[in-house]
Amino acid sequence: MSSGSAGVFNRFWSTMGGGEQLASAYALALASSFSVELITTSPFDLELLARRLGKPELAHLSVRLIGDSPTAATEISAEYDLFLNHSFTSEDVNLSKFGVYVCMFPQSFRRPTADDLLRRFNVQAPVSTEVSPFGDSLWIPPLEALQVRASNDEVLTFVVDGALGEIDLVDSNGGVIATRVLGAAQREFVTLPVPHGEFTLVNRSESCTLHILSPRLGDGMRVYIEGGSVNEQGAPAFIKSYDLTLSISQFTESFVRERWGISGVVHYPPVSLRPVAPTKENVILSVGRFFAEDVGHCKQQLRMVHAFRRMVDDGLDGWRLSLVGGCDQQYKDYALEVRRAAHGYPIDVYLNADLEKLDEEFSRASIYWHATGLGTDINEHPDRAEHFGIAPIEAMSTGAIPIVFDFGGPREIVSSEDSGFTFDSVHSLIERTLKVIQLPVNERISLSESAISRASFFSLDRYLSEFDEILKRASS
Repeated sequence: MSSGSAGVFNRFWSTMGGGEQLASAYALALASSFSVELITTSPFDLELLARRLGKPELAHLSVRLIGDSPTAATEISAEYDLFLNHSFTSEDVNLSKFGVYVCMFPQSFRRPTADDLLRRFNVQAPVSTEVSPFGDSLWIPPLEALQVRASNDEVLTFVVDGALGEIDLVDSNGGVIATRVLGAAQREFVTLPVPHGEFTLVNRSESCTLHILSPRLGDGMRVYIEGGSVNEQGAPAFIKSYDLTLSISQFTESFVRERWGISGVVHYPPVSLRPVAPTKENVILSVGRFFAEDVGHCKQQLRMVHAFRRMVDDGLDGWRLSLVGGCDQQYKDYALEVRRAAHGYPIDVYLNADLEKLDEEFSRASIYWHATGLGTDINEHPDRAEHFGIAPIEAMSTGAIPIVFDFGGPREIVSSEDSGFTFDSVHSLIERTLKVIQLPVNERISLSESAISRASFFSLDRYLSEFDEILKRASS
């Protein structure tokens, strides 16, 4: 694939965080061969995004605002030669010629319950119809019909996977109240108004089986198809519509296989490697947004503050802890709790710091802490671990020695006792940190150099070369 139009979809461009850093890297990688649009559901400042992410070339791309309709991304995907979906937990179907789904971590795909649907809508498939195990796709044989019941006036949407023919919505008296003619496109988006009552949805073709994907109601509520014979093979319908699934780590890929039943391709994100700092100070750094623990992807700043306080109380002298990260208004209470806990100790908390301050702290830090997942039930909530870990690599590239939570993406980044250390509790975090602090100077320098070498693997050049090869293989 070497030309045409490409759309890069992300619902969260306006947050300008790590996910958007990676989405923008894909956009710029595609821009060398495609005319690229950044697709969004809410407005954002493109020039600010370019400055915040340190990618001035972004300002030259186009932005497409599609609004918040639950099917908008699916519908507009058909207009591109390549559609890259980099929107966390998206279940949008791809209609483009070539679809790429970038997965940071796969959500569990559960079927809706009767309570979810509030008994508003029911689809019953005959025995002759094959239904996916997720209840989100089915195959309707020629001249076969589904039974549909709507408690209120609804709008039914779905995607038909390449078919000629006609779909009719027929009332109990045999009257046709809605018709859709299908044009054998690769995949085609269909909207059918369904009034209150009981109806049949009929495949009028005498020779073509209709493959229907991802039926939903107009407000986005997923419709679960009951009855039929279950086809145990396959993944959720939305992910099967993509030609290529990219996982940002081996950790993510293991859950893609487990939860979605497919094999993706691991493609590590690129990291903007920082200059090696000529001198380091007695500073332990951690960088990450401030989220409350009950949100899920908490960076655990409060637990790190308590760990460092314990070290100081036990006699550690001459070291500082620096916490840097963005903070939205809705999480200010958590950030203030962190600041209160830090009061009276050599701990600095920088909220929404500018790039100059962030650069300064990366340059100063001798040790880098990353604790996402600490103190949570990781087996029950693996999504609460770090899926990859950009900030630890940035710190390593300056020569900081990483000490990271032993789960998720950071476990792949740090080779324990080679380029850094891992920990699994507050006790082991403190133990590993004191070990580094007490190392002879020559051993600490050697460990720092190993961290720099390991960070270099995640360069932009490696990322671009791999992406080009992955696209060639997938489209050949």
